[in-house]
Amino acid sequence: MIYRNPLDILVSEANYYHKEGATIYSGYLQQLSFGDRLERLIDDPWLLGSIRDRVGNFIAYLDFPNVLPVSFEELVGVSGGGDQQQQQNLIWSLQLKLHIPGDPEKYVDNIFDKDSPTFNAGKIGQHLDCFEERHFTRFNKLDQDFMKNLGYEYIDETISNYIPKRAKEFQERPLLLADINFSDTPILIESGYMNFNIVKFNRNYYAIPTSIGEIDISSLTKQQMEALPQADALGELKQCLMLGSEYPKLIRMWQTKRINQVINNPESKKSTAHPYNILSRIMWAIWSVVK
Repeated sequence: MIYRNPLDILVSEANYYHKEGATIYSGYLQQLSFGDRLERLIDDPWLLGSIRDRVGNFIAYLDFPNVLPVSFEELVGVSGGGDQQQQQNLIWSLQLKLHIPGDPEKYVDNIFDKDSPTFNAGKIGQHLDCFEERHFTRFNKLDQDFMKNLGYEYIDETISNYIPKRAKEFQERPLLLADINFSDTPILIESGYMNFNIVKFNRNYYAIPTSIGEIDISSLTKQQMEALPQADALGELKQCLMLGSEYPKLIRMWQTKRINQVINNPESKKSTAHPYNILSRIMWAIWSVVK
């Protein structure tokens, strides 16, 4: 979980939220100047709420023992106006907790993604260049409990690379995971995607045709499970389902018929070749004809 100085979050929001198509709030903010957007984002009684409200929705997660809070100020390093040693210490602490080998320095170059649509400057203390007196006044009228919980209370405005006071606490806190393993509990990830319900089960993703109705995937036999479209990554499964949608008569008909057949008749002796293998063969056959 990455957290950041709310004062700098406001600057980031003011630079992005008004862009047409970027957020659902663009029409509410695009007619305002940058300074007026900042003022509205600090405390809006009608739509956006206050920055305290928005940040406060996530503060409780800082105290979860299975969450790794990481401050933006530690993470950005020299490129973002921070400190290289603090950045490396943070990365090393994450490596130790997550059992990831390697030199912390090799991960530094992958932290910044300037091609991200939300990327602006990626600098610590941007509010110092953007806030006017009216903005500080409006911000200070808010209850500052959220700033204290994040470790940003009593910020010295002359220090641009301020590190939150709880950073060391979070860096040294051990990661505690529950002993109970929920991987064998079916979890509905998405319903109605390309006429499939996507379920995560035993560290795998399965697509169940909506035409089958509700079923308990944990009660299916191995043969029935093999008949379902599946992948170990959600994106991979969705990609296969989308490819199938390009040729519904050739692929959907086979998939749904075969899945229904196996689910409803576990003793079926017909081929149990995985739907993806069949899909690949059909796609290859189509490509061979039209190329």
